[in-house]
Amino acid sequence: MIKIGIIGAPNKGKSTFFSAITKQQVAIADYPFTTISPNVAIAFVPTKCVCLELGVKCSTQYCDGEYRYLPVEVVDVAGLVKDAYLGRGMGNRFLDDLIKADGFIQVIDASGQTDLEGKKTQDFPIEEEIGFLKNELIHWLKAIILRGYQKYKLKKLENMQKELSGLKISAEELKHALLEVGLNPERIELDEKKAFRLASIIINTKPMLIAANKADKGGVMERIQKFKEKNKDIPLIASSAEYEYSLALAAKKGLIEYNYAKNSIKILEGLSSEQKRAIEQIKEYIKANNGTGVWEVLKQLIFEKMKMITAYPVEDENKYCDSKGRVLPDAFLIKSGTKLIDFATLVHSDFANYFVGAIDAKTKKNLSKEYIIKDKDVIKLIAAKR
Repeated sequence: MIKIGIIGAPNKGKSTFFSAITKQQVAIADYPFTTISPNVAIAFVPTKCVCLELGVKCSTQYCDGEYRYLPVEVVDVAGLVKDAYLGRGMGNRFLDDLIKADGFIQVIDASGQTDLEGKKTQDFPIEEEIGFLKNELIHWLKAIILRGYQKYKLKKLENMQKELSGLKISAEELKHALLEVGLNPERIELDEKKAFRLASIIINTKPMLIAANKADKGGVMERIQKFKEKNKDIPLIASSAEYEYSLALAAKKGLIEYNYAKNSIKILEGLSSEQKRAIEQIKEYIKANNGTGVWEVLKQLIFEKMKMITAYPVEDENKYCDSKGRVLPDAFLIKSGTKLIDFATLVHSDFANYFVGAIDAKTKKNLSKEYIIKDKDVIKLIAAKR
């Protein structure tokens, strides 16, 4: 399962964002370091299900007849303050908890009402809040690289990759980074400057998207738009974690029916006039902005930045079902470019040794081990009898 890290300075709405997408209640308060220990939970990201194309009905609670809801692990840890790589705030503990994530969502206070320490202020620059975090990550990784340098000094690529195994960086990615810095992968020699450049390149391989939070506040949308016009290359999406969280709570209490994939809200009986006004205000925001922005951040990170696709394993290629007759019971999030043999092993570890072949359930054609999985492929995997 892929892992998404929610990062940012203190008091930016990270825990609210986390609760909104995972439906898990955690400590949320208007002061720095509300989160001490990491919060870990599952969010279900929506994508159009292949059942629509095939004209069948899925036998799973994770499909509503239009959208398939795919699980991803989400981690929310303490806010990162300036000079955290030197141990300030939660410092290295924060970074160690998050660096193994496959992708990051940086939550910022787009209203500019909190500074990098999480303290109240006015008109704090968006660009300063965005820039400091990547700088912290780079300095932290640079320190790790230099500390471990004696272990792989004048050694090879595989020694460094083993040292940095927790970063989930492939040998090919690390080799590319070394060559870009001007280092020989077969004889690595580092100094401070080269370590910083190497750390910068590695951090930039991590997919990241920025949630411009608190966009529901007065004048914040205009502030975000002004920033985007000047910084077209920075991936930023306006969001209101508070609105999304409020809808999740109202749905949990049975006050509304809410489908976040379709941005549909139905008010049920039992709401006070004040609650109805609040829900109507959120509905207006959603209509104007095509959602709260929270799920758009997660979807864009996973499907565009991380280039993930969906594939469906089945045992009967004609009925699209498993051995128990359940139609499209499983869906897997996999990296674009994944080979069939790697997908088969992901579905079941036994396929690593007993894989024979596969059939494209849509075309009924046989597939080779080297076949590259496409988005919404439905695949019958065949294993040899043991």
